[in-house]
Amino acid sequence: MTKYIPILIFCLSFQLFSQSQNELKATIIGSGSPKYNTERAGPSVLMSYKNTNILVDMGNGTQGNLDKLQVKSKDLDALLFTHHHLDHNEEFTPIFIKTLLAASQFKVVGPRPTTDLVNSVLSNYEEDIAYRLSKNNVLLVMLPIILL
Repeated sequence: MTKYIPILIFCLSFQLFSQSQNELKATIIGSGSPKYNTERAGPSVLMSYKNTNILVDMGNGTQGNLDKLQVKSKDLDALLFTHHHLDHNEEFTPIFIKTLLAASQFKVVGPRPTTDLVNSVLSNYEEDIAYRLSKNNVLLVMLPIILL
């Protein structure tokens, strides 16, 4: 499955570049490796085009670096997994829940186990999510999950 990721990124980039090269932006949020390093965040890239923001992978330190860049959860349109390794997924749960609570409509995109991962997070944190949503007067909507 991971062999298709470069093709997907190329296709998305080609489509975005064909519309306007000056408006596509890739911000490296983290570029670490599986070996923990206090100096570097785990793998993560924020792809931005016009008003669309896609967070690709959510390694350790992603949320802290998003905060430093003043990227708000409500501004994320999609969370995308390249593959399911811990160094790429480590901060998915808190980022997912924070984005869910921001009342934004967003998608989760990734390979086959993505649906199971999302359902597991929703199940494990059901009470906490419901409580926080009620405090924010937000209703939980069905999330589109797109499998690669």
